[in-house]
Amino acid sequence: MTSEEAMEFPPLDNAPDISRETSVATAEGLRDNGNRIGYGLLGAGVLTACATLLAGLAGENAIGLGAAVITVICLLIGTALTTAARRRNAAMTAENEETSRWQVIPREE
Repeated sequence: MTSEEAMEFPPLDNAPDISRETSVATAEGLRDNGNRIGYGLLGAGVLTACATLLAGLAGENAIGLGAAVITVICLLIGTALTTAARRRNAAMTAENEETSRWQVIPREE
């Protein structure tokens, strides 16, 4: 870009950005802040599953049972939150595709 060209500014009227892809890129879900709680609970569930196995091997049945309950709760809630966030993102993507069809630039073949 030379100094003689006009600078390009983003749209200021809440119009969708037509330069962005509407589909989800690889690993974009990891960057989405809405998924962090779900992924955190899934990670906590995996860690408590390891604690459950270690407590069972050590013969501590009460600790193993408590860790197993925490494991199930973390995995269920983490899965539910992650699934809800993915469905919400898919619905928003479908809504954006429908509302911005007029902005699609046809490609010449």
